[in-house]
Amino acid sequence: MLSPSSAAARLIISRTLSGYKNVLFQRKSIVLTRYYASNKPNSKGSHSTTTKNLIPASQRAFLDETIQSEYDKTSEKMTFTVEWVRKEVAGFIARGVGHVSPAILDPVRVVLQDENSRETKTTREVRLNDIATIGIREGNNIFLTLHNDDYFKPVEKAIYAAKIPSVVPQKVDPRTIRIVIPRPTMEARTALLQVASKTCEEARVQLRKAKDTIIRQHKWKPKSSETEQFQKLCDTKIKQVDGILAKAKQEFSN
Repeated sequence: MLSPSSAAARLIISRTLSGYKNVLFQRKSIVLTRYYASNKPNSKGSHSTTTKNLIPASQRAFLDETIQSEYDKTSEKMTFTVEWVRKEVAGFIARGVGHVSPAILDPVRVVLQDENSRETKTTREVRLNDIATIGIREGNNIFLTLHNDDYFKPVEKAIYAAKIPSVVPQKVDPRTIRIVIPRPTMEARTALLQVASKTCEEARVQLRKAKDTIIRQHKWKPKSSETEQFQKLCDTKIKQVDGILAKAKQEFSN
């Protein structure tokens, strides 16, 4: 049987080891803890702690949440510009290699009279695929089947107004329009590549403009960390535009 002193000693050792384990657990918890920051305050004014909207601190360009928010908005605008260029240039490439797509008619907007306000002659603008079925036949023939005979003249007028190169509507019957897209010649391919280059240059201008606007707004100095971060963002997006144009040149050279 253990003596009182021996029992007390063991009790002390047991409590000490238990406390040591707790300390180790706490230290592990501290080490494994990852801190996040969010720029979306909740209703109580504190920052949201849900993982859905949390941003790792390592992925933030700025600690200041106001500037970070403006950075995110600028990045979103620049990304939209890049994706717009990507879509436009993809269309030029498709036409340059002889692929015809209904997307060529995306710029067409048809003005129709509102049926519920014939007396006031109120009009509404609709997309072509809202009032017609668009199909491709024989590779380079686009056929439009209108949902209503009354749409023929407004659609024909809208196609001409869009001023899409080589797009000339031909009447087949009161509800059908055919558009024959000519096979691309070398001159046509060169012209399309020039348009793609111009589109990319316009995008670069818009990207630089977005960057310069935010820098002027805050009056940041050229060598400030804020200016450098926004310049880095702009350079990244311009590099993406350059890549899109490089791909287009490669496609047209094949």
